[in-house]
Amino acid sequence: MSACETWKVRAGSPSRIEITARDSSGSPFTFDDGTPLRASLWEGDRLAPSAVAPTIALNPDVPGAVFLALDAEASAALETGLHRWRAEAIVAGEWWLIAEGALEILDAPGADPAPPVYSSVQDLADVAEWTAGSSAAQAAAGHRAQRAAARAWLDAIVLSRIRPSAAFADLSLGAFAWAPVVGPDPYIKARLEAGALVVDADVRRACSLYAAALIAESKVAVDPKKTAPWPDRAARYRDDARRAVLTMRVALDLDADGSPDLWLHLGRVSLR
Repeated sequence: MSACETWKVRAGSPSRIEITARDSSGSPFTFDDGTPLRASLWEGDRLAPSAVAPTIALNPDVPGAVFLALDAEASAALETGLHRWRAEAIVAGEWWLIAEGALEILDAPGADPAPPVYSSVQDLADVAEWTAGSSAAQAAAGHRAQRAAARAWLDAIVLSRIRPSAAFADLSLGAFAWAPVVGPDPYIKARLEAGALVVDADVRRACSLYAAALIAESKVAVDPKKTAPWPDRAARYRDDARRAVLTMRVALDLDADGSPDLWLHLGRVSLR
């Protein structure tokens, strides 16, 4: 491969590339059989090299060619994303840079559980069919990150309805912070994380609307020069999500026996 191409490696998989080192005139570099070589990775800027480094070896059959390789353990140890690689050789008694380029560590299946969600891909498509035309990576993952963020958003609202406060908040303005505030009820918080919220059509719809707003906002971030119609669409979906919450009555099954134990009107504030 050319040194200007990005070396792409799936995390946890071995990979080897061949690059041709060239001198200032563009001719292949001439190596002696015993020329010392070394390679390193770093995150860019003036950061120190990574503790993980590719191996480097001459290809004796091709002038100026060297192999860079990462084994499975090395690629698994690197963070997903872009890194820089450097290849150096001893020339006239000093280390000289002979090639450099980019390394991209790609995601790979692992043991981490998927973040929990309240809405499905179909629920999202029901309120925002355009989400199917989002980036290939997001669509392939079913917009899981945005749907998980929507669950966290709704859980935070539920918690805010049952924690003491000396102030009234206007939900229509999106004001979910209270002052003075006693922190969220740890028991309710733990039960929500365990899946105590009864997921009905209203819950799925509100979370889908909020996830759609996040997806629209991500469109703006990816290409600020081509924002239309994403800012207006994001604002509209956020407003729709908040209006949906105003009329919602949710139930919590706190003891996981299949029957709700606590009901909350999310458009109201508990001052208990």
